[in-house]
Amino acid sequence: ANQAAAVTAFAKSPVRAIIDLIDYSSKAGSSVYAINTTPLPTTFSLDSPNIAGLLNELTNRSRSAKWEEINTQTRQSQNNYQLYECLNRSVTIDTKDQLKLILDKASASTRTTASVIRKKFSKLEAYIIDTASEDIKAFNTYVKGENRKLKAMGERSTDLLEHIFEAYLSVSDKNFTSYIQQVRTDYDTGRENLTVEQLLRRGETHFQILKERGEWKAKTSEQEEIIALKAQIETMRSKPRGQSQQGGRGGNVIPCQGRNSRRNRVYEGKWTWQGKVTHLQRHSRGLSGTSVQRTDG
Repeated sequence: ANQAAAVTAFAKSPVRAIIDLIDYSSKAGSSVYAINTTPLPTTFSLDSPNIAGLLNELTNRSRSAKWEEINTQTRQSQNNYQLYECLNRSVTIDTKDQLKLILDKASASTRTTASVIRKKFSKLEAYIIDTASEDIKAFNTYVKGENRKLKAMGERSTDLLEHIFEAYLSVSDKNFTSYIQQVRTDYDTGRENLTVEQLLRRGETHFQILKERGEWKAKTSEQEEIIALKAQIETMRSKPRGQSQQGGRGGNVIPCQGRNSRRNRVYEGKWTWQGKVTHLQRHSRGLSGTSVQRTDG
């Protein structure tokens, strides 16, 4: 009987035919290692550096060696070591020594830069008010940029989420801060898990909603009443001393002397006694004693 022909897996190169773990004890495995770690065509030196050429050749090797395709953690380890051997064989000894010094300096610089970024995160409350002018989108862009720098250095901030909460709650819009406070309560009580990216996204989304509704920094009814009251008081204070309480409807203020000096006397065709002046009238008109007001009925 005819046996079914074996199905051959498609591959662009022998290396790509090996899907998972490479068996270095086999002839094929040893051959893959030797090919992948062969020095690059051009030896790299800092005396005449050609970064673009090095990266181009390394990219080509990475593709042919299947370094960019990772299937398992164990295969990843093998690929990483092959990459290291390839680079190690592609630079001069002097270059290796200089690269070590560069990497040591870069490591120290990384630690310093990471510390600076963390200090910036601790001052986010001041940044959102003084620099971003309470613009949540601008604030978020700043935080994302600094956090991206930190991650690129292999570093992270363990309390960035808390700093963002504090910054959001420091803005003057009560609708926004009420929403953020509820989000924080849900997070603190364990009802919801949040990442930095999720919190930034929720803050910016609510900010945009409030702006579209025309509710961003809209004054509450209590704030409107206070503003109106202040305006009334300023108007009363701006009137000249001695002007009538009714805006000068025809009366003159005449000082009252004698034992009845605690009252105002108002002329309305005949002399009558007006009731006692309220505290607000005394304060707004600057009354230190008493006065008599004459009006024509």
